[in-house]
Amino acid sequence: MKAYEVREKLRESERVVTFKKKNGEVRIMRCTLEADKVPEVYGSAPPSDTLITVWDVEVGGWRSFRLDSLVSFE
Repeated sequence: MKAYEVREKLRESERVVTFKKKNGEVRIMRCTLEADKVPEVYGSAPPSDTLITVWDVEVGGWRSFRLDSLVSFE
């Protein structure tokens, strides 16, 4: 799956993402990029082909994961 496809699906609805953290730990995160659920961000970096930044719904904060660490995307 390409980065733009992941972002597009996250803009449509909340998703459950499973990925491996740098330390090898597996993390499951409910996240989104839905405009009405995330705070407005100023000065954000341009989209990356390798790093996906998302709003973690359960924590209420911005988090990111590397696309190559993605285990599942539901």
